[in-house]
Amino acid sequence: QTSSNKNNSWKHPASSVHLWNRVTPGAGIGALVSFFAAVNLIDVPRETGMLSGGAVEWWSFISLAAGYIAMGLAPWAPLPAAGIGLVTLVIALATGHGTGAEPFVIIPCLIAVAVRARRSYLWVLAGVYAVWTVWMAVNKQNTTFGWGYGLIIFLTVILGLVARHFVVDRVADRRRVTQLEAQIKHIRSEERERLARELHDVVAHELSIIALQYTAYGDSDDPAELRTALAKVNQASKKALAELRALVGILRDLTDTGTKIDPLSILDQARVDNTMTMIATTLEEHGYHPAMRLDVPTDTFNASLHNTISRILTEASTNILRYTPAGAECAFTVTGDVDQVCVTVTSPLGAGNPATAWLSGGWGLTGLRERVNLIGGTLDTGTANNHWVVTATLPRH
Repeated sequence: QTSSNKNNSWKHPASSVHLWNRVTPGAGIGALVSFFAAVNLIDVPRETGMLSGGAVEWWSFISLAAGYIAMGLAPWAPLPAAGIGLVTLVIALATGHGTGAEPFVIIPCLIAVAVRARRSYLWVLAGVYAVWTVWMAVNKQNTTFGWGYGLIIFLTVILGLVARHFVVDRVADRRRVTQLEAQIKHIRSEERERLARELHDVVAHELSIIALQYTAYGDSDDPAELRTALAKVNQASKKALAELRALVGILRDLTDTGTKIDPLSILDQARVDNTMTMIATTLEEHGYHPAMRLDVPTDTFNASLHNTISRILTEASTNILRYTPAGAECAFTVTGDVDQVCVTVTSPLGAGNPATAWLSGGWGLTGLRERVNLIGGTLDTGTANNHWVVTATLPRH
């Protein structure tokens, strides 16, 4: 939380958070004060002679009752309590002497207003009590009375401001904790989504190639064909394993020095030109006729743009292997200018390959859309002229 927000909560705590009630010690003290006031309020009739049958001191009864009501109400509604407490003070001025309930009005009302209301209300109320003290001291011609009540008002204001500081800081800390918990939850959610996206992109393409090799040569009795298929399966599995190790290394923030396959080589493969070459080779090996077009220099691409374009091209080629009949023509185009890069992949619509249909979980396009959105681009997918078309527009910088 910024310091300006904290200052605002200091100036206007009651408008944003019920500060007093949210702090357990404050609520407990408030309950004790109200209980003490209630006990004394019940005893007012006895104190004023109503139960003895003698003459009732009505002014004293009203003064005491108003004072204890103000005291009990102060922790929960400070401004109404201060208004009710003024009755006690006015009666003291009118009669020229107090009933002893005045401190039970001044002290709790000042503290409650200091903690729960605007600071301007505190200064106004303290000023009213100070004027009342001076007036009473002049009428009584008693400087000790004035100094005594003046000291009570001063110390109570200090105590109220200290309590206010404690309450405001505690509420601000709780608010910061809540915000941090929400941020951590959001970060963890993003991490899970990113991990799921990376795992899908790493595994799906190579598993599709392995499944296609099994479909094409699983029933073959030709040793040469089987050796060729096993070599492709071996190559695909090594690539998948290398990428998984690189991903795990990043997650663990360590380097797997024991592996024979350098995980850092994956970074080189993430270049757009390298990716297009590998995709063309893979599709040609499976009987497709890819047309690759790269009409934009890639030397100025940053790592994020290289990686995003490579993932788009790889996912599109994976879908071609799954759904487009072998022997079909497909086109991969990467064009751009100084501001943006456009990636387009088109392939004929097909019934799909049952051997690789199980690999599709519907997350590939979702992951691509998330990747593109992260760098401020747009992704469009759909059919046109009996072709499946994937178009991504990405900002150059």
